[in-house]
Amino acid sequence: MKRLAWLAAWAGVLLGLTSCADEVDSVYANFRASFNFSPVTAVVPLNTAVNNAGEFCRVWKQSDSYYFDNAAGQSQTYPILATDAYTTWQTLSGFIVGTTNIPDIGTGQLTLVAYDLACPNCFTESTITRRLDFDGGGAVSCGRCHRTYDLNNFGVVSSSEGGRSLFRYRVYFASNRLVVQN
Repeated sequence: MKRLAWLAAWAGVLLGLTSCADEVDSVYANFRASFNFSPVTAVVPLNTAVNNAGEFCRVWKQSDSYYFDNAAGQSQTYPILATDAYTTWQTLSGFIVGTTNIPDIGTGQLTLVAYDLACPNCFTESTITRRLDFDGGGAVSCGRCHRTYDLNNFGVVSSSEGGRSLFRYRVYFASNRLVVQN
């Protein structure tokens, strides 16, 4: 009986220690996101980003077109078709989609990622959806708070200011279709 009480006490201590985290950031953002696009091969910046390590593409929507660009200066528009009316575009400011050049530790595979185009620190501090700009290969920066984010390292702040990482969303690419959702 004494042994059972001792075991229960240790279990209680271990349970208490595991639940005492101050703040835990999830890998994925808590914001709703939705983007469903096909044909990926028709848009050079997006096709390059999903098929090549270390390449990224910004995606945003204005009135009747999607806009795509990358750090190399390639840009392209694609008209929003009537069939796209049945899909939902939902994001804070747009998306950054690409493939990291750092393999996943567990699988050794390169990871396809999707981030929100809004600066997470400006949004968290002031609810401002400032668009990020490419700052060399594999990095984006904010013109307002001057933070730089490393896209190949899952959106962590790479400048000295510190702060929150980019908002990350689930992404799927197959059969010439890209789906971002959360």
